[in-house]
Amino acid sequence: MATTEAEAVHTVVSLGDAAIGTIEPEARNIDSRLVDAFIEELLTDRFYAPAEANVPVACVDGRYDPNANQHLPCAAGGTHSLFVADFLTNERYRIPGDKPFSDYVDSFCHTLQNLGMPIGDHVDNLTDAQSGKAGCGACDNSNKIMTVMSSNGPSLKVAAKQMGLFFSNEQHEHIIDKATEISDKELFCNGLSLVETYGKYGFVSELQGYHQEVAVVINTVEQTTLDRKKVANEFENLQAFNLDAWALKNGADKISLNESESNFKLLAALYYNLSTLYTLAGPSLRVATR
Repeated sequence: MATTEAEAVHTVVSLGDAAIGTIEPEARNIDSRLVDAFIEELLTDRFYAPAEANVPVACVDGRYDPNANQHLPCAAGGTHSLFVADFLTNERYRIPGDKPFSDYVDSFCHTLQNLGMPIGDHVDNLTDAQSGKAGCGACDNSNKIMTVMSSNGPSLKVAAKQMGLFFSNEQHEHIIDKATEISDKELFCNGLSLVETYGKYGFVSELQGYHQEVAVVINTVEQTTLDRKKVANEFENLQAFNLDAWALKNGADKISLNESESNFKLLAALYYNLSTLYTLAGPSLRVATR
C-alpha cells in the first residue's frame, strides 16, 4: 500500500451504492466537470507536502484547523483507526477483566505513547459537549460504522483485494463478525469521550466550518499527505477526504508483534476506513487513488 511518486498509479471511481451518507457532490448540485477538474489537480503532486509523522495522527476530514499542523498523516479518526484495528482483531492492548471500555482506549493510548508514536484526532467549531459528539464523524458514529461494516462484507473484501491486501477468509469473517457484535451491543463509548482520551495523550485540532468534500484521495505515496489548507486556499467550496494508506500500514506494523498480525490489523483498519466513508458519504463521492 506504499509507493513512490514515480510508481503511483492513478484511478478514479465513484463510492457506489454501499454509501448511505449525505456528503457528496450531487447533494450540492455541483457540476461534474468542476469535480473532475478538482480531482485532476488532487492527483498531481502540487497539493501534497512531506508528512511530519509516519503513522496516522490526523483525520481524513477535508476541513482544516488554521492554527494547527496541516502535514500529519491521515486516517479515519486519526489514532482511532489504529484503536479500531486492535478492537476488531485480537484486543492485544485491552486490560483483562471487567474494566470500563474507556480503560481499553486509555490503555491503548498509553501503549502508543510508550512506543513513541504520536497520537491525535480532532473536534470542530460546532462541537456539542452536552450531546457527547466531538465533531469527528469517525468517532461520533463508531457504532453505526460497525453496523455498516457488518452489512458490507462482500464489497469490503473485493476492495481490499483490489488494493493488494493478502488475507484469509477466516480473517475477513472474524472482522465482520466482531463488527456485528460491536454494533449489536453498541460497545463504543461516545465520540467526545474517545477524542478527549486521544487528546490526553496527544494533540486534538479544531477543524472549522462545514463538510464540502466531493472526493476521497487514497494516497499511497510514502511520507506525503494532502495539504488541506492549500486546497482550501485555491478551492473555496471544494474539499477532499484524504486517507494516507501508507501510514495506515506503518501504524499496523507498529502495534503488531509480527507480519501476520500486522496484515490482519491493516485489513481491519482498511475496512473501518471504507465503512466510515460508506457511512458519512453518498454514492457520487469520487474515490481517487494516487
